[in-house]
Amino acid sequence: MRFRGWVAWVAGALSGMLGGLVGNEGGIRSAALIGFDLRKEMFVGTATAIALFVDGARVPVYLYTQHDEMLGVLLWIGLAIGGVIAGTLLGTRALGRIPDGSGGFASRVTHAAWKMAVSAPRFS
Repeated sequence: MRFRGWVAWVAGALSGMLGGLVGNEGGIRSAALIGFDLRKEMFVGTATAIALFVDGARVPVYLYTQHDEMLGVLLWIGLAIGGVIAGTLLGTRALGRIPDGSGGFASRVTHAAWKMAVSAPRFS
């Protein structure tokens, strides 16, 4: 699926709205970004920047409403931050090894994200 023109902008807005409501905007965001035919570095950078803005809006709310609970899991938060830094460094190296083609990179990323989402364990 490839969105172009005004449809890509609508998909981006829909991604933001759904992300705010239910927190699963990644797939829609990827589909919207594919329509812009970005180079792989621009695709990843744009998706990362959007995610930083989204989380930058969420974290203050979490700190204000759940600060006591967060203090209880401070070690896990620190480990998660370390994992993010390590993943960023490894991902940057891996990105350089992925060939860039006409939309092929974005399609592979979207396909991989879809497979991970579908195969993720469900808890009830």
